[in-house]
Amino acid sequence: MAYETILSERRGQQDGVLWITLNRPDRLNALVPQLYAELNQELLAARDDRSVRCIVITGAGRGFCAGADHKAGSGRESDDAALDLEGGRMGLIKNAQAFINLRKVDVPVIASVNGVCVGGGFDLVCLCDMVVGSTAARYQVAYAKRGLYPDMGGFWSIPRAIGWNKAIEMMTTGRFMSAEEAHAAGTRVWGLVGLPRQARRQVEAGVDVIIAQGYDSGGHSGTVGTFTLVPEVVEIAEGSDTLVLAAGGVSNGRHLAGALAMGADGIWTGTIWLATHESETEMFLKQRIIDAKVEDAVQSRAMSGKPIRQLRSNWSDAWKQPGAPEPLQMPLQGMLVDQTLAGIRQARKEDWMTTPAGQAVVGIHEIKPAAEVVYSLVEKAMEQFDRVAGEPVAGD
Repeated sequence: MAYETILSERRGQQDGVLWITLNRPDRLNALVPQLYAELNQELLAARDDRSVRCIVITGAGRGFCAGADHKAGSGRESDDAALDLEGGRMGLIKNAQAFINLRKVDVPVIASVNGVCVGGGFDLVCLCDMVVGSTAARYQVAYAKRGLYPDMGGFWSIPRAIGWNKAIEMMTTGRFMSAEEAHAAGTRVWGLVGLPRQARRQVEAGVDVIIAQGYDSGGHSGTVGTFTLVPEVVEIAEGSDTLVLAAGGVSNGRHLAGALAMGADGIWTGTIWLATHESETEMFLKQRIIDAKVEDAVQSRAMSGKPIRQLRSNWSDAWKQPGAPEPLQMPLQGMLVDQTLAGIRQARKEDWMTTPAGQAVVGIHEIKPAAEVVYSLVEKAMEQFDRVAGEPVAGD
């Protein structure tokens, strides 16, 4: 599709990487209503395109984004100057849809910052999953210069990206921050691995946290079990400042205690939250998770072309029947079945619908608040520590 304020192109060996370039270089890619609308349209299309495996957002020319283009107009519903408060509110809601849908994309979104990154541009960067910044990158919460507040989600996203203290400093002073200062301020780099050799590369690169995810995890997973992988990664990380989190099959406090006993610094969990009150997982899937046995968390290539551990369904079963074709490689399989899966969801064929889920489903027995899940993890772990410690032995 042809756009006027952004560029969209596919890259990578299988065209799985979607590059979106903010394309108003004469204005340092400053944000206007048309750019918001076109970015939103491209993100909505990417959400429904299973061939998109990653999104990179960058800026044309010498800057990433100079924030709102006040000279070009605010995007209010009315042209009636600054006193049109209702028009301003409606324009803000309309523009914000692009940033809201950015957070709803199911694939990693990377911001490639090549220069000035200001105001709404900084809000956009902080909403991305990862940021790669050149040494020329400079960040600013410019709203303070105009007596405003970070209105495009910045109050939520900026503290999560750079920490509360640094965020408040930038919000109240409006000064620029360099790429080096952002890292020194505590911006952390995390990496997920399924093999020891991957962990070795991560440690050498200076990654702050490594998630060692075993075979029993939900979603795309490797071939090495958690109890084999975690101690290997812990040993690789010894002597460095890199922390290690154990992942894959973690459903209760016994797993937390076991992870710490293996030398991990903590755990990384996913499946255990699917059946919480706060989860957006549909109710019929929550019930299937509660009813599931460990063997109901199956690996299948039938959705994306790569093994995804998911709840067993008619869809995964059909692709394993005698005479069924072998799934294609990613991204071809996703392209092949995308419309069929969309039709299944639209028709509400629940027996054919699924969700990524790990073998931790075996430990989920009821729908409960997320806070209760946390308390249970800690309580069970403490019970295991007490059990291991036993009764003190009296000395001679």
